[in-house]
Amino acid sequence: MIKDYRREQHYKVQAAYYEGQRLLLKADCVAHLEDKEDEVFWSAVFRKAVPEKKIQFLYSSINEKGNNTTGVDHCLLYKPYLSRTFFICIDSDYRYLTQEVGINIEQYIFQTYTYSIENHFCYPGGLNDICFQTCNLQNDIFDFQAFAKDFSSIIYELYVWHLYFVKQDISQFDKPEFFKIIDFHQSNIDYTDARQILEELKKRVTAKLEAVSVRFSNIDLNSLKIQLEQSGLMKENAFLYIRGHHYFDLICKTGTAVCEKILKCKKDKLSDSEEIAKLYRNKKPFKTQILNNVQFGQYPELDRIEKDILSLLLLT
Repeated sequence: MIKDYRREQHYKVQAAYYEGQRLLLKADCVAHLEDKEDEVFWSAVFRKAVPEKKIQFLYSSINEKGNNTTGVDHCLLYKPYLSRTFFICIDSDYRYLTQEVGINIEQYIFQTYTYSIENHFCYPGGLNDICFQTCNLQNDIFDFQAFAKDFSSIIYELYVWHLYFVKQDISQFDKPEFFKIIDFHQSNIDYTDARQILEELKKRVTAKLEAVSVRFSNIDLNSLKIQLEQSGLMKENAFLYIRGHHYFDLICKTGTAVCEKILKCKKDKLSDSEEIAKLYRNKKPFKTQILNNVQFGQYPELDRIEKDILSLLLLT
């Protein structure tokens, strides 16, 4: 492959520029994110791990053609020029589970370990609190913990097959096909009924699982399962590792529907119009409130990020 020296020189100069800008702004370090929307997660994690550090977040930067650019591929172009004071923060996507070389804290790259930041926001341990923040009422109709575990149990075996094909670069079961299986964007179901959601998922999974199991009956997935378990993926937590945008959308649809049902149940018990108006006056969007759901100390994937931050930034 022919090196693009013009591009390399551009990113080397850009990295040096941001190092200089950091010094002028008296920041401890610069964190280049994939996009501005990612700051809500990464700022919370850095604030928790190193509250004394001043982090300058960079949401985009100029590419070699002079265009303001975002995204993970753009961030990774800085890889040869990263340091303890200028680093990138990216979604792991499939990189962590497929053990992509050079994507680690030793290369000054922070990653989510889950597929994306959206998976972290969907950690079930805090979702009842998010419901309360949304509608000021307790959730007693939907068990988010059980749902995440059941969802994971259903999708796990098929996801391992999918990862096998991703690692082997085989087109038999590509990303768009897997994403379609976990996409509930236009599903005509009651999102407050976990059974309906899980039955629909199981129907989709079973059809594809039977097809690949028969066609590739000679393939043994046990060694891959061991490797994935060592990385953190298990039958009960696959929701953390599948494409986060799809699971996030599903949880937002579910949480929104749950809060609406809780409010309706409360409304039906009220007769005073002012009390009913007050009930809805302080209602907030579940999709906004869920961005507060960062559950420190509750699961290893988030703990790893905090450990990476401490290992790098406490030495600066």
